[in-house]
Amino acid sequence: MSEKAMKLTRVRIENFRSIKSLEFGFPESGFLVLVGANNAGKSNIIRAVNHVLGSEWWSQDRLETHDFYARKEQNRISILLTFDTGETIGFKWQAERGEYRGFVNYGSGKDYSLTNEFKAKCPCTYLGADRTFDRQMSFYDWTLMGKIRKTFHQRCTPLASQLRAKFNEIVTGV
Repeated sequence: MSEKAMKLTRVRIENFRSIKSLEFGFPESGFLVLVGANNAGKSNIIRAVNHVLGSEWWSQDRLETHDFYARKEQNRISILLTFDTGETIGFKWQAERGEYRGFVNYGSGKDYSLTNEFKAKCPCTYLGADRTFDRQMSFYDWTLMGKIRKTFHQRCTPLASQLRAKFNEIVTGV
């Protein structure tokens, strides 16, 4: 039985690069087009989503001055992504730890550490303005093709015995 895909429904970004505060929801179609002038912040929206969902783990030691709104580190970055399942994942300052961390909230109001297993439920691939599509076509786990391969394998594994039986039926003609 395949797991229902999670659908991103809402994005909230604060103090990230050129974005002071932004919140928007996705239309029912799930299809969203970002239109704006050069340097309007479209790529920063995509970067923010990728920092949370992408294959690399974004951490405090990876933050640079230009990642903070107005290049001021006291402007605390917060990236929150909400899904149709009610779950929210994100990256924000966690005062009790004194650091930025990725988290997941299952709708209970309590934040938990973001895990590889959770990130695998909502894979993201960022193809930047440099258009390095050839890099994404390799089959390493973190690439677009690697994620397609892994998802295909995960979804077909429960059907393996049925596929083998159908294959044998076709080959033997029985």
